[in-house]
Amino acid sequence: MRQLPLRYAVRLVAIPLGMLFILAASSVLAAPPCEELVGCEQKACQIEQQLAIAELEGNKQRASGLKKALKANQKHCTNEGLRKDLLDDMAKSRQEMSESQAKLDEAKAEGKSHKVRKYQEKIKKSERRLNNLEQKLSELD
Repeated sequence: MRQLPLRYAVRLVAIPLGMLFILAASSVLAAPPCEELVGCEQKACQIEQQLAIAELEGNKQRASGLKKALKANQKHCTNEGLRKDLLDDMAKSRQEMSESQAKLDEAKAEGKSHKVRKYQEKIKKSERRLNNLEQKLSELD
């Protein structure tokens, strides 16, 4: 009886295992979407999904950290606390926008087109982040 070379034997085992992992991961990802939830429930759901993936991958360190995060979420998370964090993040975003705007005005005055583009992009990024934070805040209300 002829024996298969090691490289073929590895392929015969690795492909089915890879497919098994993909199927298992897709079942975790196919769980009810966390977007339907709000506030602390949504946060817990997202942690649970990450935990399931970490366990499937055999990542014990990440799973341990996520278990701690889930316990902390269950113990300390309040929608009011999330609201405060969102408002703080919004204030930081507005501050970054105003700083970028000042630097943009300065770059325009100096005629530095590469810096003008840089600060315009920073402002757009801050606006997108601010809009995202505002949407999350409105979902909490």
